[in-house]
Amino acid sequence: MAKLVYRFRGSESLFAPLARTYSRFLESNLRFGVAASGTRFGLAHFLYIYGIIFCYNMPHFTQRIIMQSTHIYDEAFYNAQMKGSYESALGILPYVQKYIDVKSVIDVGCGVGTWLKAWQDMKPDTKVFGIDGNSVDHSLFFIPTECYQRVDLTQDSQQILQNLSFKPNGGGVKPFSLAQSLEVAEHFDAQYAKNFITLLTFLSDVVLFSAAIPHQGGTHHVNEQPPAYWAELFAQHDYVCLDYIRMQVWHNPKIESWYRQNTLVFVHKRQLEHFEGIAPTPIPPYIVHPELWEIYTKELERLKKKLIFRISTIIKRILKAPIKILKKI
Repeated sequence: MAKLVYRFRGSESLFAPLARTYSRFLESNLRFGVAASGTRFGLAHFLYIYGIIFCYNMPHFTQRIIMQSTHIYDEAFYNAQMKGSYESALGILPYVQKYIDVKSVIDVGCGVGTWLKAWQDMKPDTKVFGIDGNSVDHSLFFIPTECYQRVDLTQDSQQILQNLSFKPNGGGVKPFSLAQSLEVAEHFDAQYAKNFITLLTFLSDVVLFSAAIPHQGGTHHVNEQPPAYWAELFAQHDYVCLDYIRMQVWHNPKIESWYRQNTLVFVHKRQLEHFEGIAPTPIPPYIVHPELWEIYTKELERLKKKLIFRISTIIKRILKAPIKILKKI
């Protein structure tokens, strides 16, 4: 029997196990003289079970198919998201500036510094500093290279804090007036999540934060979690969640949909007085932006049609195999 190979952009064959199992099943039936009709019945039953298993895992396969990437965080990655990131920052940051006097900002996982550049353009006297673990051409940076430090963000948070080359007075007990981390936390394995949030709380009493929700998809997303997961980690440091930005930017097309969907502010309880009129949200809602939902729904429908066509083609070939074999006997 010919080997069946069907690959989704480099993933392992989904149908090779089906082909191997059916081949063994067919040989066994022929050895004991089972009629072709019985073989077809057995195959139909097997395909039914296999289909249930495949459909159960469909979301996982879909995410791998849509978002698979060979190179992680290279120049192509940053070139693709620079413009949208910068414009998103310009749309969101005024909602932070409205409540606190931002004199200094650190961006944890800053990429090429688009969000820090937005702060400088809005308020030129703002001291900005970015840290990240990636090495990209400095010509891509939106901020001066002296405002950037390459750091392994999986290191112990205390060690990172001690080794920072820039520590302004944030106007309180923490070094910066604001710490921000946008769509970064999901890029680290779950074992580093607590340490990452601890680092943010060491840096400032006010944290602008967003992270990908489950099944959002993206380059090397290994710990996508609902907002409540991150809120619980912040709460361990006496930070509360203020979910006042999302609904104000929800319909702004200039802001990327994942920022509109995920952006929250976490504030230490001693700084709540600055956010007058905003009630804390202990469990921030887990919501999906319609634009992202539409993208994935369309892609899933396209993949379903392609999959159905491929499966029907394979089944036709498989069902013809017993007849060809029996004719040779």
